[in-house]
Amino acid sequence: MSAIVGRTARTCTAPGPLGGRRAYCRRIMTLYAVLVGLLLASAVWAAAGEAYIYWTGNLNNTIERANLDGSGVTPLIQGAAAPHGIAVNGTYIFWANSGDGDIGRANIDGSAPNQQFITGGDTVNGIAVEGQYVYWANQGNGLRSIGRAKLDGTEVNQHFITLPEKANPYGVAADTNYLYVTLPYYEVCEGFVCGRSIARIGLDGNNANLTFITKTGFTGGIAVNNESIFWNDSTSQEINRSNLDGSSHNGSFQRALSAKGAGGIALDSNYIYWAASSPYEGCCALSNIGRATLQDYNAGSLINDFSGEPWGIAVDALTSKTGPSPGPSPGPGPGPSPTVLPTVTNASSLHLTWREGNQLATFAKKVRPPVGTTFSFTLNEQAKVSLAFIQQVSGRKVGRNCVAQTGKNRRRRSCKRTLTQGTMSFTGHSGVNKVLFQGRVSSTRKLPLGRYTLYVTATNAAGQRSQRQSLTFTIVK
Repeated sequence: MSAIVGRTARTCTAPGPLGGRRAYCRRIMTLYAVLVGLLLASAVWAAAGEAYIYWTGNLNNTIERANLDGSGVTPLIQGAAAPHGIAVNGTYIFWANSGDGDIGRANIDGSAPNQQFITGGDTVNGIAVEGQYVYWANQGNGLRSIGRAKLDGTEVNQHFITLPEKANPYGVAADTNYLYVTLPYYEVCEGFVCGRSIARIGLDGNNANLTFITKTGFTGGIAVNNESIFWNDSTSQEINRSNLDGSSHNGSFQRALSAKGAGGIALDSNYIYWAASSPYEGCCALSNIGRATLQDYNAGSLINDFSGEPWGIAVDALTSKTGPSPGPSPGPGPGPSPTVLPTVTNASSLHLTWREGNQLATFAKKVRPPVGTTFSFTLNEQAKVSLAFIQQVSGRKVGRNCVAQTGKNRRRRSCKRTLTQGTMSFTGHSGVNKVLFQGRVSSTRKLPLGRYTLYVTATNAAGQRSQRQSLTFTIVK
């Protein structure tokens, strides 16, 4: 029993009850098409990559990624500003630059990063993506709000939800109906028992319940699935769990697991992940990614030996290793787009280590002095150039915050704070620009000694800002 289907064959030999020869041929060709379709579908399914863990490096200003088993640690994005919260949606990565109040965005594979995708925030921390919107926590007293914008950066509303005094938001999570927000400074007392709270607010900004969950410790990161709410309690150094409706288990919140130093939290269908970055018990600075099963909370360290203090954490759905077709690159954020946007490229410093001098910064026609350095960068058009000098300085941990040392907190654990030590601006010209710099940012102020990150940003006549370029240098005596 055989069939021949080819360029020169007009019919198929078909014995028996299958019908005529042409009908048999059609059946063979249909079966062939189905098999080819199945093979192609399986190839596409096999090409679908693995899910990844993403986290923010608060000290080294990076966004990094690894496989779910902790292997393949890869730095994806440089030049963030003390990034805290992070969220992914299968197409984009969003992160909160707490150092300058901006929201960053990049394609899911880390390409086309825009550190100032959304601007105007205030000490942004937690961030979440749900549907067509991204939400973030403005923890600073200047706003004290939940911000919201479309995923393309339009319809930015920094006051989407304005919160009362002391209700400074920290972590943010979302499901299809609600936002869940940790309020680590919002103390609620019931009788003689006081504690912090977790808020639940409708995705449209209505039906806010600031005491949805009470009697918590100092809360930080938060995550939600279709059954439970999980949050980090830095007072007890644990991750706790409640029912989705906010009710407790057997009269008290379930202690899911011990997680010393935990900050951000993320969930998938099998595991809970957390980023640990805080010193604890006056001893050791934890810097690791932890993971535990959702069934029995059997915990373990997944990735160790960080130098960048992992802070926020997120986990995505299946994506290609090379990333799906990302569509248009992230733009500069909301607002009119001119025909040509300004760009800053090839930022560099002539000397990485140099002695401080007294001369004011000026544009240099040629590289010269032994004291100081020369910053150079290239502009594609005339634009206002802003230089921001960022430094990590020592502080003391108070709750989840790193604050300046005082007489009262001097015995608390040490930590690193991100400070803007100075800013300058010039009008740059198209082509290569060089700035001679000896450490003085004004006629009365010099930069303190130490290591710095310099951010270079250009703004053209249309008010559009370039992506930020960064470089590092060190000032010595």
